[in-house]
Amino acid sequence: MKNADNPSQVDDNTKKILKETIDDLAKLGVSIDYSENFDETIGKIIHECCKIAGEEQFNKRINELPEKINNHRSWKNEFEKRLNERWEKPFDLLEFFILQSIEIGQSFNKENRPTAAENKDFVFECLIRLHGRACLVAQEVLTLMKSGYADGANARWRTLNEIAVICIFIKERGNDVAERYLLHQYIESCKSIREYQKYVERLGYVHISQEEIQRNKEIYSKLIKRFKKEFKESNGWAAHALNNPNPKFHDIVEKAHLDHLLPFYRMASHSVHANSSKGLYFKLGTPNGDIIQAGPSTLGMADPGQNAAISLLHVNIALLSTRPNLENLTTMRSIFHLLDEIRIAFLDVQNRLALTKFDWE
Repeated sequence: MKNADNPSQVDDNTKKILKETIDDLAKLGVSIDYSENFDETIGKIIHECCKIAGEEQFNKRINELPEKINNHRSWKNEFEKRLNERWEKPFDLLEFFILQSIEIGQSFNKENRPTAAENKDFVFECLIRLHGRACLVAQEVLTLMKSGYADGANARWRTLNEIAVICIFIKERGNDVAERYLLHQYIESCKSIREYQKYVERLGYVHISQEEIQRNKEIYSKLIKRFKKEFKESNGWAAHALNNPNPKFHDIVEKAHLDHLLPFYRMASHSVHANSSKGLYFKLGTPNGDIIQAGPSTLGMADPGQNAAISLLHVNIALLSTRPNLENLTTMRSIFHLLDEIRIAFLDVQNRLALTKFDWE
């Protein structure tokens, strides 16, 4: 035991135990120098014991890997089979809509790119690229739902909603705003470079070359000179159009007339951010929030499913309405009908599942 008058001193019996422990560790190939300082010696022993125990536990666990992974995958396959049987109709309709949207984008790009390039149509360039991104994100939403992750799907819808907002805003505001939006990537690149350089040594990564840094600084300076200092803000590309030196995303949402979706956007944010405890208790995949969900669930697909279809429709309409010919107008009417079918199908399954037992096993 420690001497009460001098905590760093220990009695002979304790010294004996420490030395025996050090000898035992030496037999395991662990060398520890004995010190008269009790705290230092016991600290070294604890460190080495934890290191040995950690390695033993790791080796034991890694040997269990094949069996645990196979069991989990077997369970997962059975679960997803049940889930997809229950949500088959709305899932199929949403997938069909995504495939249609991809075809719309491919056809629109092929038909209009030559003229758009010739006329420096920045609106076309923005919308066709945003349309492609929207189709990608919509597929991510569907994939997450098919695996039982409603909140994850809703979080990805949040991005899809942002894409729809930007599409509508740019389509309505025209070529100047579209060009600013495309060029704003260089502002973000400079911010990313500064942040990367700040932590590059801690990360153990390679420094960006001075030539690359200087090149980005020159582009940055030219853009700020051209579009004024407000262009450096996160949404600075929209500052001139909104007559606001530091616009927020909500300002753009209001001008795009999609602010009625903000309650759903906020709901989806709970699955994205951890700075509020709301995300701990609100889950689409759990009934009444009284279960700590650590895996998939068959519930909660109606919100992300419907929302994804709505936002994907917004993106399609924004793109097609820039070339309002008979074919595109007909396509727009067709996908409105498809949206109605998707919404009805999701609500029908959701209402039926509300009457059944909660399932994530």
